[in-house]
Amino acid sequence: MFHVAEFLDGLDQEGLSSQTFYYAACCAASRHPFSVSEHKILDKLRVIDESKLWPRQFPDEYLAKLASLQAIMDDDEVSTETHEQVHWEMTTNTRAILGCSQELFRREGIFHNNGTFYYATPSLIRRREKYDSADSSNRLIPKQDTNMEYLILVRLLNYRIDHEGRWYKDFLPKAQDSGILRSASALFLNATDEGTILRVHDGCYEKSPTRFLGTEDPKLLAMIDGTIRIIWTSWEYAKTAGEGSRLAMGILDIDSLTIHLDHVFPSPFDHFNEKNWVAFQRPGCNELYFIYEWHPLRIGALDKLSGTINFNMVISTPRSFRHLRGSSNGVVYKNDIWLLTHGTSWYRGPGPTYYHRIVVLDSETFEVKRCTYPFKLESTEAPIEFSLGLDIDRLGNVTIAYSVFDGSAVLRRIPIWKLEALMVTSQEIYLES
Repeated sequence: MFHVAEFLDGLDQEGLSSQTFYYAACCAASRHPFSVSEHKILDKLRVIDESKLWPRQFPDEYLAKLASLQAIMDDDEVSTETHEQVHWEMTTNTRAILGCSQELFRREGIFHNNGTFYYATPSLIRRREKYDSADSSNRLIPKQDTNMEYLILVRLLNYRIDHEGRWYKDFLPKAQDSGILRSASALFLNATDEGTILRVHDGCYEKSPTRFLGTEDPKLLAMIDGTIRIIWTSWEYAKTAGEGSRLAMGILDIDSLTIHLDHVFPSPFDHFNEKNWVAFQRPGCNELYFIYEWHPLRIGALDKLSGTINFNMVISTPRSFRHLRGSSNGVVYKNDIWLLTHGTSWYRGPGPTYYHRIVVLDSETFEVKRCTYPFKLESTEAPIEFSLGLDIDRLGNVTIAYSVFDGSAVLRRIPIWKLEALMVTSQEIYLES
């Protein structure tokens, strides 16, 4: 349950700029049945020169603006150009709400200065340990909520992209061999660790020659049974799963710093490229589910015997979800499943602008319960933000793992009330029949 009074108290304590404070207060007051005049922040609002701020003097205007933009995104008649312009406006308007977030981790430049890899997009999971006693559930216990509690997996690249989103430039000298694009995964045991590159044990899976080598877009997943899995995109196993990129999955052995590959999934619909799948588990259930696409929402469960996924669950979603792709694996918070997604807009050109949306699913029905408006994490002037990780701790802090231009690795913590202020419910957005 969202409590506006607590939201406003949080704003009051954060020392935000008057403009950011005003945006957030307006959003809270207009989105929920609560009068700003009933709260002590009224005095702070009174001293703000509202004529110099958007959305002017009426709190309802903030909501009205975002709601009108959302309605345009779900309109079947709008052009692609208009749709992309709307996404840009929404990320600009939501940016103020996410001010004053806390940076927990940042790496950029050349990994270990070894001339082989650049830092790129990270993923993360919370460090956990099993009960000593063999109880019935073998549950996992979160450690203390500090920035030392995470396992961080950072994608490494032997190339960078430019500010228009073009890949394959600035190859590092030690990695330049016939234009081969290499990815690797470095594991950081905490936020101060220097990181170690993981090796992949292929087992019975035979590799095929390809220009794209290594673990592309690796995502950590903490399983309920205590194992840690890594899911990534691979081009190397065409003899097993067909030509093109395929989703691969393995178990992480922290002691040996090895990923033991145990699944390579064929394309369920005979596509050449497969990527952006994300995985999740229901609360208290060790069954593993995958999301293939978001409009409609197409979900499948892993068959442990055959090692295959049947994407037979199809759920209607808002029209604006047709642009969404998976970013993070799912995390459970208050019995719901939270996932980070991304989309692209070409409105500002010549390259794409990436934006994020958090989607909350019902853990029983998998129906969309809520989602945020599109947002960005650093700046609307940094158009490409990739993300592979999401965590929510028991104190209500959301940590997102992302990069800018695939040239940095960042963990950023945001109080959950800020993201909830940007959320709309499934009743407030159009669902196709």
